[in-house]
Amino acid sequence: AEFDYAFWQADHGTAIPHILTSTWHVPPRWFVPFRSSERGLTIEQEQRSLVYRTRMVEARRRLARAARALRRGAVDGSVLEAVEDLGRWLEAFHPHAWIELDYGGLVHCVSDEQLRADDSPGDIAVAVAAIADGDTPRAAQAYRRVIERWEPVQACEHAS
Repeated sequence: AEFDYAFWQADHGTAIPHILTSTWHVPPRWFVPFRSSERGLTIEQEQRSLVYRTRMVEARRRLARAARALRRGAVDGSVLEAVEDLGRWLEAFHPHAWIELDYGGLVHCVSDEQLRADDSPGDIAVAVAAIADGDTPRAAQAYRRVIERWEPVQACEHAS
């Protein structure tokens, strides 16, 4: 598989993936482009899903604002770099496109109540706004809520 991928990549070196994936958690930076109001939650007997959707122009604007706030707040360089990388990735797509964050199978790792209460985009937005305001304790508290929400899910990766 690695050989085939290397062979393919040699012919398609400028190709940009249209889907980013992560195993057992959603990286906090992926919440930056979204707002809580853009959530689509389905909890039914036969289907469970949690999806955020927004217009590309909004996603880019939010990432740019977050990057400016992080830069002004002198936040750890790796955090800023991750947000900027995501923004650069989005630049490859049509400005009238939509972007989607889908929890996929992770919805089966938490209860219905936890899914209903999940406001990771809201918490990340609070953290970014607090950084912009110079309120480090409020930023840390909001960010910690996201990390604590995802730690039990991420721990499933090591369960046997």
